[in-house]
Amino acid sequence: VVVVDVSPANEVYLAGQHPGWHVRKRTAQGSWSGVDDFSLPSGKGAMPVRVRALSRVYVAGIARDAGDVPHWIVRRSDTSGSGFGTLDDLASPIVSSLGGVGGVHEADSGSIIVTHGVPDASGVVHLITRRSDDDGASWQTIDDYQYASGKPTTGGAPPPDPSGYLYSVLGGVDGADKGHWLVRKLACQ
Repeated sequence: VVVVDVSPANEVYLAGQHPGWHVRKRTAQGSWSGVDDFSLPSGKGAMPVRVRALSRVYVAGIARDAGDVPHWIVRRSDTSGSGFGTLDDLASPIVSSLGGVGGVHEADSGSIIVTHGVPDASGVVHLITRRSDDDGASWQTIDDYQYASGKPTTGGAPPPDPSGYLYSVLGGVDGADKGHWLVRKLACQ
């Protein structure tokens, strides 16, 4: 798995699995360097599924602990890819795996918003949106969305608009097992 994003300063960030996740940065001048290696202490590896270069650099993904419990991990660097730290570590012991991280958004208010597909106890994926209003010190789930009960819903990156709303682009399955493209609007400022 390789994910990529480009910062406003024209720096390219790549994240891939090796066996944990590894993040590399290409400067605007063209030099490459490794800026983050991550896995939980279990050594079971980690898989990045989103890198986002905003005013700070975010990497979000999945890692398993020693008990094989999946964790949703969000890491951030405040210094152009130097010195990453973990902001969110959400363990999900009732499921066998986590779905993909849809995206990371930094609101003008300073809030950090992350979307993620998370299976429930029956294995049906819901789109979960979490927010931190205190720079990652604490998190709250602000939306748990499912298009149709008992059917999977997965999401993509949440693009913002100038009014402070986020639009999650989703794929959902209805009660008749037909797939739908959906757009969900959330007030997250």
